[in-house]
Amino acid sequence: MVRDEENILKLEKFCEGLTPKRQGMTDKNRGRLRQFDDVRNIDALLSLPAKLMRQAQRCDAGGKRELTAIIYAVAIELLIVAPVRIKNLTTLDVGRHVVHSRRGAHSVVHLVIPGDEVKNGMPVEVALPKASTELLNLYLQIYRPRISSVPSPWLFPNAAGGQRNIVSFGRQISAVITRYTGLKIHPHLFRHFSVKLILDARPEGIETGRLLLGHKSLRTTLRAYSEGKTAAAHKQYETLIEAKRDEARKRPSKKPKGRADT
Repeated sequence: MVRDEENILKLEKFCEGLTPKRQGMTDKNRGRLRQFDDVRNIDALLSLPAKLMRQAQRCDAGGKRELTAIIYAVAIELLIVAPVRIKNLTTLDVGRHVVHSRRGAHSVVHLVIPGDEVKNGMPVEVALPKASTELLNLYLQIYRPRISSVPSPWLFPNAAGGQRNIVSFGRQISAVITRYTGLKIHPHLFRHFSVKLILDARPEGIETGRLLLGHKSLRTTLRAYSEGKTAAAHKQYETLIEAKRDEARKRPSKKPKGRADT
């Protein structure tokens, strides 16, 4: 009897390893993305980094509170324009991953992460937009040196000059976003958010989403975002219907001509 129970336990353990992993987006993440069906929530998130920077600069007296706000302004901006995983964000090395095309105010800044440092092996290379570059340069020149008195390679070092804890940094980013916008979003959701914006604008843009997230296979992207693609298509169709109805209302009404009797 004891032997049978041992065998059952072994079989149960073996079967656990055979359980297929859930593929695609989780219901929880899908629910959180619905916040961004409201364009005002999109506006609130996209404008947050600049808002945080302005407020911090206006009140900055060299204290920790304003410096912290600026750190999160830059981190959120990078997650918006280059939605990398939180591990990659936390381990960004200024000397290796932040590449300036030349010196000066008008240089182009690239975020460059080799494939062997990315979860799926696909390298990341993003030329940052002008506003993002200006924000990052301001942070690098004025604010980052205030974080730690110890020389550090990290873009976002902790007070001791070391690497920030991935979990706590992610939670703090989420907390800042909620505090200022009321939105519930964790760092990984920025990846889903980016594809949602693309598909809402162009339902056929799934390949753009694949390239943005660095998926090796389009199948991976489709598994996660097929529902978003369908929703975007419905939204585009609704816009088309509204446009057609507007056109019909603007056309002069004409009574249908009666058929002549034969």
